[in-house]
Amino acid sequence: MVSSKPELDHLVAAALREDLGGVMQHADVTTRYVVDPELMGEAKIIAKSRGVLSGADVSARVFEAVRPPCEYFALVPDGAALEPGDEAARIVGPLGSILTAERTALNFLQRLSGIATLTRRYADALAPYQNAVLLDTRKTTPGLRFLERAAVRAGGGHNHRAGLWDAILIKDNHVAAAGGVRAAIERARRTGMPVEVEVDTLAQL
Repeated sequence: MVSSKPELDHLVAAALREDLGGVMQHADVTTRYVVDPELMGEAKIIAKSRGVLSGADVSARVFEAVRPPCEYFALVPDGAALEPGDEAARIVGPLGSILTAERTALNFLQRLSGIATLTRRYADALAPYQNAVLLDTRKTTPGLRFLERAAVRAGGGHNHRAGLWDAILIKDNHVAAAGGVRAAIERARRTGMPVEVEVDTLAQL
């Protein structure tokens, strides 16, 4: 699991409300009026290109959250390498529910798998350099940080600080406000927290 269940449920509910106009049931008007509600169906999630999977948990939760719910069967774990044609998951349930949840689930799955795939490419390029560590940043999609951080890990990268609260990272604006690198570091060290300094030139280092 990439998070606590309540955090994931809250995000999934918000995503579905966005797609269903704020109403969680019977708001997919196309499916409601076109598809027989008694029909059952099965869907497969199949890779179209080579990549690394991430987002199986949140994708599953989307299909489980629609009403009536669907069953989601993950066939490969996050971090698995996929080739074109590989089957990543199978969904069984009311056909209308599958159609309603499809795009929301795929939006999560495609974005997170894209992050994992690109991360794996960078991780592979850095593999010969034993002292190099591939880290993520806080430049994440608002509200999706915990999922995007998990996608980085799935791709072979490592997470840097989770936010502004768990480590001190002194950047150029902090240096300017403190009156110099030395002054900024001296103040930061008094806290006893981990301290890192972002430099722009070798001279600063």
